[in-house]
Amino acid sequence: MSFGEQILSRRKELGLTQQNVADELHITRQTLSKWENNKSYPDLKLLLALSEIYHVSVDSLLRENKDLTSFLNRDKASQAFNIIRGLFWLLIGFYFWSPSNYWSNIFNSYFILYSARIFIL
Repeated sequence: MSFGEQILSRRKELGLTQQNVADELHITRQTLSKWENNKSYPDLKLLLALSEIYHVSVDSLLRENKDLTSFLNRDKASQAFNIIRGLFWLLIGFYFWSPSNYWSNIFNSYFILYSARIFIL
């Protein structure tokens, strides 16, 4: 059974409308409809909230659905990349707007060590 079929059948078993569930999750009814029709998937926070509303484990929602699992893994990788990118730009900002050469010395020593590591490997 797909993720959409699971949440649709569970919602109907509990006698809830799409609007009831959407209001509890602070999303639109159309978003919930997309999930039930397997057109999109919730992020991890909403998946946890959905499992609480429907009184099912997250494991049971994920177990049979490879598409949802890969979506969540891709989302996790994307978040990690965004964090790394943000830290990179933050360090570049410190480097260029620093009043002294303190950061310049740190970056130069780091890049020398990194270059040596690459050369050794």
